[in-house]
Amino acid sequence: MHRQFTNIFRLFRRRRILDRAGRRWSSIGRDTRVAGGIADRDNCIVHGRVNGAVQLDGTLVIAKGALIVGAVHARNVIVAGEVRGEVRAARRVEIQVDGVVKGDLHSPAVAIARGARHEGEHRGPGEARKLLFEERRREPADMQAGP
Repeated sequence: MHRQFTNIFRLFRRRRILDRAGRRWSSIGRDTRVAGGIADRDNCIVHGRVNGAVQLDGTLVIAKGALIVGAVHARNVIVAGEVRGEVRAARRVEIQVDGVVKGDLHSPAVAIARGARHEGEHRGPGEARKLLFEERRREPADMQAGP
Protein backbone atom coordinates (compact mmCIF):
# COMPACT_ATOMS: atom_id res chain seq x y z
CA MET A 1 0.00 0.00 0.00
CA HIS A 2 2.77 2.46 0.93
CA ARG A 3 4.59 1.78 -2.36
CA GLN A 4 1.42 2.41 -4.36
CA PHE A 5 0.86 5.75 -2.57
CA THR A 6 4.49 6.74 -3.20
CA ASN A 7 4.12 6.02 -6.93
CA ILE A 8 0.93 8.10 -7.13
CA PHE A 9 2.65 10.94 -5.26
CA ARG A 10 5.59 10.92 -7.71
CA LEU A 11 3.24 11.01 -10.65
CA PHE A 12 1.26 14.01 -9.38
CA ARG A 13 3.76 15.96 -7.29
CA ARG A 14 4.04 18.45 -10.13
CA ARG A 15 0.34 18.39 -10.84
CA ARG A 16 0.18 21.88 -12.27
CA ILE A 17 1.04 21.67 -15.94
CA LEU A 18 1.22 25.43 -16.53
CA ASP A 19 3.89 25.81 -13.86
CA ARG A 20 6.28 24.13 -16.28
CA ALA A 21 4.92 25.02 -19.73
CA GLY A 22 7.18 26.87 -22.15
CA ARG A 23 6.83 30.49 -23.17
CA ARG A 24 5.72 30.01 -26.81
CA TRP A 25 1.92 30.15 -27.07
CA SER A 26 -0.64 30.50 -29.81
CA SER A 27 -4.04 31.89 -28.88
CA ILE A 28 -7.58 31.55 -30.22
CA GLY A 29 -9.60 34.60 -29.11
CA ARG A 30 -13.00 34.58 -27.38
CA ASP A 31 -14.85 35.75 -30.47
CA THR A 32 -12.96 33.43 -32.83
CA ARG A 33 -14.60 30.38 -34.40
CA VAL A 34 -12.36 27.81 -36.07
CA ALA A 35 -13.87 25.26 -38.47
CA GLY A 36 -11.68 22.35 -39.51
CA GLY A 37 -9.27 22.00 -36.62
CA ILE A 38 -5.84 23.14 -35.42
CA ALA A 39 -2.34 21.69 -35.72
CA ASP A 40 0.67 23.33 -34.01
CA ARG A 41 4.10 22.45 -32.62
CA ASP A 42 3.87 24.84 -29.68
CA ASN A 43 1.43 25.44 -26.82
CA CYS A 44 -2.04 26.82 -27.51
CA ILE A 45 -4.81 28.40 -25.48
CA VAL A 46 -8.36 28.35 -26.82
CA HIS A 47 -10.78 31.02 -25.57
CA GLY A 48 -13.24 30.66 -28.46
CA ARG A 49 -14.77 27.71 -30.30
CA VAL A 50 -13.09 25.03 -32.40
CA ASN A 51 -15.11 22.60 -34.55
CA GLY A 52 -12.60 19.95 -35.53
CA ALA A 53 -9.62 18.04 -34.23
CA VAL A 54 -6.80 19.72 -32.31
CA GLN A 55 -3.29 18.24 -32.63
CA LEU A 56 -0.44 19.85 -30.64
CA ASP A 57 3.09 18.87 -29.71
CA GLY A 58 2.86 21.09 -26.61
CA THR A 59 0.27 21.97 -23.98
CA LEU A 60 -3.34 22.78 -24.83
CA VAL A 61 -5.48 24.94 -22.55
CA ILE A 62 -9.22 25.10 -23.09
CA ALA A 63 -10.10 28.27 -21.19
CA LYS A 64 -13.27 28.84 -19.19
CA GLY A 65 -16.11 29.48 -21.65
CA ALA A 66 -14.27 27.87 -24.59
CA LEU A 67 -15.59 24.87 -26.52
CA ILE A 68 -13.86 22.25 -28.64
CA VAL A 69 -16.04 19.85 -30.60
CA GLY A 70 -13.66 17.18 -31.86
CA ALA A 71 -10.77 14.98 -30.79
CA VAL A 72 -7.90 16.55 -28.85
CA HIS A 73 -4.30 15.27 -28.96
CA ALA A 74 -1.50 17.07 -27.08
CA ARG A 75 1.39 16.53 -24.68
CA ASN A 76 -0.65 18.01 -21.80
CA VAL A 77 -4.28 19.13 -21.75
CA ILE A 78 -5.92 21.52 -19.27
CA VAL A 79 -9.70 21.84 -19.47
CA ALA A 80 -11.41 24.81 -17.81
CA GLY A 81 -14.03 25.04 -20.60
CA GLU A 82 -15.66 22.16 -22.48
CA VAL A 83 -14.49 19.39 -24.81
CA ARG A 84 -16.92 17.18 -26.72
CA GLY A 85 -14.71 14.41 -28.03
CA GLU A 86 -11.90 12.15 -26.91
CA VAL A 87 -8.90 13.67 -25.19
CA ARG A 88 -5.46 12.09 -25.65
CA ALA A 89 -2.47 13.41 -23.71
CA ALA A 90 1.02 11.96 -23.84
CA ARG A 91 1.66 13.10 -20.24
CA ARG A 92 -1.28 14.56 -18.32
CA VAL A 93 -4.86 15.78 -18.42
CA GLU A 94 -6.18 18.24 -15.83
CA ILE A 95 -9.90 19.05 -15.67
CA GLN A 96 -10.49 22.14 -13.58
CA VAL A 97 -13.46 23.05 -11.38
CA ASP A 98 -15.80 24.21 -14.16
CA GLY A 99 -14.27 21.98 -16.83
CA VAL A 100 -16.38 19.47 -18.79
CA VAL A 101 -15.16 16.58 -20.92
CA LYS A 102 -17.73 14.52 -22.81
CA GLY A 103 -15.57 11.75 -24.19
CA ASP A 104 -12.91 9.23 -23.24
CA LEU A 105 -9.62 10.29 -21.67
CA HIS A 106 -6.43 8.55 -22.82
CA SER A 107 -3.46 9.55 -20.66
CA PRO A 108 -1.03 8.09 -18.14
CA ALA A 109 -2.16 10.69 -15.57
CA VAL A 110 -5.49 12.47 -15.05
CA ALA A 111 -6.28 15.07 -12.37
CA ILE A 112 -9.93 16.07 -11.91
CA ALA A 113 -11.00 18.93 -9.64
CA ARG A 114 -14.00 18.48 -7.39
CA GLY A 115 -16.88 20.05 -9.34
CA ALA A 116 -15.49 19.18 -12.77
CA ARG A 117 -17.46 16.82 -15.03
CA HIS A 118 -16.19 13.89 -17.05
CA GLU A 119 -18.57 11.71 -19.03
CA GLY A 120 -16.60 8.82 -20.47
CA GLU A 121 -13.88 6.29 -19.72
CA HIS A 122 -10.32 6.84 -18.52
CA ARG A 123 -7.82 4.67 -20.34
CA GLY A 124 -4.08 4.75 -20.01
CA PRO A 125 -0.98 2.64 -20.31
CA GLY A 126 -0.06 0.15 -17.58
CA GLU A 127 -0.26 2.08 -14.32
CA ALA A 128 -2.47 4.96 -15.44
CA ARG A 129 -3.55 7.06 -12.46
CA LYS A 130 -6.54 9.26 -11.74
CA LEU A 131 -6.41 11.89 -8.99
CA LEU A 132 -9.34 13.90 -7.62
CA PHE A 133 -8.33 17.22 -6.07
CA GLU A 134 -9.71 20.33 -4.40
CA GLU A 135 -8.86 23.59 -6.18
CA ARG A 136 -6.85 25.73 -3.77
CA ARG A 137 -5.61 28.46 -6.04
CA ARG A 138 -7.61 31.67 -6.09
CA GLU A 139 -7.62 31.78 -9.88
CA PRO A 140 -7.53 28.42 -11.64
CA ALA A 141 -5.65 28.32 -14.91
CA ASP A 142 -8.59 29.53 -16.98
CA MET A 143 -6.08 31.87 -18.56
CA GLN A 144 -8.45 34.81 -18.88
CA ALA A 145 -5.55 37.18 -19.48
CA GLY A 146 -3.51 34.66 -21.48
CA PRO A 147 -0.11 33.19 -20.60
